Amino acid sequence: MLAEKNIDGSLSNDLTLNMFIQKAQRFCVFQERSIYQTEQKLRTWGANEKTISKVLEHLKDNDFLNQNRFIESFVSGKLKYNKWGKIKIIVELRAHQITDELINEYIGKIDDDIYRQILFDLIDKKNNTLTSENNLQVKKQKIINYCLSKGFEFEGVNKIVKSLK
Repeated sequence: MLAEKNIDGSLSNDLTLNMFIQKAQRFCVFQERSIYQTEQKLRTWGANEKTISKVLEHLKDNDFLNQNRFIESFVSGKLKYNKWGKIKIIVELRAHQITDELINEYIGKIDDDIYRQILFDLIDKKNNTLTSENNLQVKKQKIINYCLSKGFEFEGVNKIVKSLK
């Protein structure tokens, strides 16, 4: 099928819009995406602001994009699989331009027992990799730094690390 060209040589608006919609649908089906992430991808594909607005509206209306579903999936995945702490998750959600209200809602849903267990397992695993470190203070500091880099809160990390021998 040949696309109709406008006087300026560009593809007709409907055909171009449909191409962006199909491409964006494939992008969103692969994994949960944020609105911001999808908008940025559309820009890299060359969509103008009007087209981006229409595509995003279509994606939301047809449940390809759902901000709450994205946040829930993001928080769950980063916690369980990447072993990220709340601080790092919050920073990354802000990078997706998620509101603090939504961030706090979903961060508040994290089960404290599961969160502590993930932190404990992370500390235990890092401790086991530092068997050649003889200086206990240096070892503890390395564990603390590692956990902080993963986005865990100092107070929680320090409480567990203090008990190491």
